[in-house]
Amino acid sequence: MWSEASPLRELGGTDGFGAEAQHIALASLLLYPGQHLKAALTSATEQFFNVGNGYVQMPVHWHAKWAVERYAPEAISTFLRSRQEEKQLDLSWLSIVHVPIAYFAIAALPIVVIFACRRRIRPSAISLSTTSLAVLLANAAICGSLAVPADRCQNRLVSLAPFMIALVVLGCRWRPSRKTYSSPSSEHPKKLRFVPGSPE
Repeated sequence: MWSEASPLRELGGTDGFGAEAQHIALASLLLYPGQHLKAALTSATEQFFNVGNGYVQMPVHWHAKWAVERYAPEAISTFLRSRQEEKQLDLSWLSIVHVPIAYFAIAALPIVVIFACRRRIRPSAISLSTTSLAVLLANAAICGSLAVPADRCQNRLVSLAPFMIALVVLGCRWRPSRKTYSSPSSEHPKKLRFVPGSPE
């Protein structure tokens, strides 16, 4: 899409083809609203569970190489000798560890919010857990429906879930302080007055 020979560039790029592309998109929304909604929900759901690491680190994007050549030419030789430029880095084994942890933490977030009524979780942790869950849902909806579901889009935020669960576990024994109030009589006992002629 962004290469020199891409169809977008042949049509004039975002400047030359932008107005027509916008017209096509709006007309498509009006003609097929149900299909767009179904596709958006499907892509958002897929994006929500795409939390892998991308599996293979490809050589750096051409734009990054161009930026280094233009703004830091003295670093281009080191850049080209880097491991990521010379060969692909297979990091798929990382997903074996962090994907199950991410799924467990995501599933635990709504449980934390539901069982917050027991008052054994700090209110601040409940608020942050709710916010983290909302952020993950919103990110999946935006990136999944407006772009293409990809691991990198959800992976950058999924660490919020295990972080919040760790905070909840560390503070799960918290209880609100309860002040005990003693009766006025116990704090200030009444003085007995002696009346002459009365029995002691």
